[in-house]
Amino acid sequence: DEMFELTEGNMSVEDFYEILKGEYANKILFDTIDSYLLNKTYKTTAEETSNINKEITNIKNTLKAQYNDEVTFEQYIEYYYGTSTEAKFKESLSLNYKRTLAIKDYIKENITKKEINDYYDKEIVGDIKASHILITPNVTDEMTEEEQNKAQDDALTKAKQIITRLNNKEDFAALAKEFSNDTGSAEEGGDLGYFNPGTMVEEFKNAVIKLEIGKYTTEPVKSN
Repeated sequence: DEMFELTEGNMSVEDFYEILKGEYANKILFDTIDSYLLNKTYKTTAEETSNINKEITNIKNTLKAQYNDEVTFEQYIEYYYGTSTEAKFKESLSLNYKRTLAIKDYIKENITKKEINDYYDKEIVGDIKASHILITPNVTDEMTEEEQNKAQDDALTKAKQIITRLNNKEDFAALAKEFSNDTGSAEEGGDLGYFNPGTMVEEFKNAVIKLEIGKYTTEPVKSN
């Protein structure tokens, strides 16, 4: 705990409330409400206590192996979890444990197995292997808006011309080596390797998950 002395000016209740409305204060508020509600519904069990103790032991063992006790457990949890004592850390782990129980119970009562399966079938996509040919407009900050628009149009035209060549059975990898502005993948024929679509920008993700294996986009995909 720290003590503060206000040496200049005054702070109104309104000023103080504006500070409390910040993200950190919201976390305290929600944690306090959740703790009050969940502790009434979910009593601490031997399984919960065992899981918490295992997590703390794992952290301590990792710290000892990596830092040979140069970084203390208290320093670690203060830095990564914003709590300064093991007792408070256990409270936060207990809250998270009970939150997980509440989520599982909510799912059991409110979400059917069919809804879960439908969600995974429609929304969840695993890692994908894909290639791309990146065409970037040749623009600079010094250009006028009209010049920048022309550069965008030129890039779009070039992309469409490449797709026409793909339609004429030219090799994707060869075209990527010749035209792609992504120097990291061009030499590999545009190959991006395996990646999760969620790590890509929205326009790229939406385009790639719709493609069948061996197919390419028949219209250019514009993204930032």
